[in-house]
Amino acid sequence: MMKTQTGWIMIAGVLLWLWASLASAAEPAHFTGVHRAAEYLFVYGTSLTIAGEPAQPGDEVGVVSAAGILCGAGVVVEAGKYPAVSVYKDDPMTAAADGAVADEPLEFRLYDASADREYGTLETSVTFTEKQSASGQPYWTGNFDVYRVDLAAVEGREVVTLTLWPGWNLLSLPFDTEPGQGPAEVLRTAEGVVLYSGTVWRWDSRRQEYVAVHSQFRATDGFWVYCPAPAMATTKPLTGVAPPNKVTLNAKWNLLGPTRSAARAEIEGMQTAQGIFRWAADRQCYGAVDPGTPLKRGEGHWVYSRQ
Repeated sequence: MMKTQTGWIMIAGVLLWLWASLASAAEPAHFTGVHRAAEYLFVYGTSLTIAGEPAQPGDEVGVVSAAGILCGAGVVVEAGKYPAVSVYKDDPMTAAADGAVADEPLEFRLYDASADREYGTLETSVTFTEKQSASGQPYWTGNFDVYRVDLAAVEGREVVTLTLWPGWNLLSLPFDTEPGQGPAEVLRTAEGVVLYSGTVWRWDSRRQEYVAVHSQFRATDGFWVYCPAPAMATTKPLTGVAPPNKVTLNAKWNLLGPTRSAARAEIEGMQTAQGIFRWAADRQCYGAVDPGTPLKRGEGHWVYSRQ
């Protein structure tokens, strides 16, 4: 009996909190046009930042389905967080698609009211989610569900996908991944299929030896990964903020990739490069890179320096 009473008290507490949250919420002025349907869930955030600063009252959160439909919106009432936002499921009573469908990933947009600036889905990252799909994203779980999703908007955010061929691949990322975002989280398809087996290796150019990659990728580091898939495959879209197109070369061999595709003369720090080689994963062989040929973003390259 005591457990039953405790459960009802917890449920009542959640319902009271939702009621208070929704009652105090202002109507969004920027993210408008949400279709209110019979089924919906709630997301809320205890951490909400824009360009490194806490979001301010009047800023807005927009929730978008993977199909690009605005299915929820809310207004910030307390700095650095946002109250419960209703995220509506597609309405079966209407002909047009007007909400999320079950198990569909959810994306987010933020609006900075003081700057009159919208941050799109590529510039808005999920820093924490209590519930996530196989691809690591928040998703439409079930009617009247409630869970936390923390967000951060960053200027200059970019997206990249990596291509893996059967066998060995020499790749790189143009930005750091978050701590804990290692091979198992990064090297998988949008459907959650892991694309590698064995150990992922990067090259330590100072010690001139291989080191295993475990919990995080660093911008411009080249890395080897073995893909057991029977055909070419691509990773889920990966987002981050790319630093300037700059590399640091140590004496002898370096394994790296650019933050943007460019010829060696356009990449800062490449002045001492004596020779550059790329790995053709589709043929599983090396080839020299001519001075005027761009180094491709997403690929790793062997660079020899006599510095």
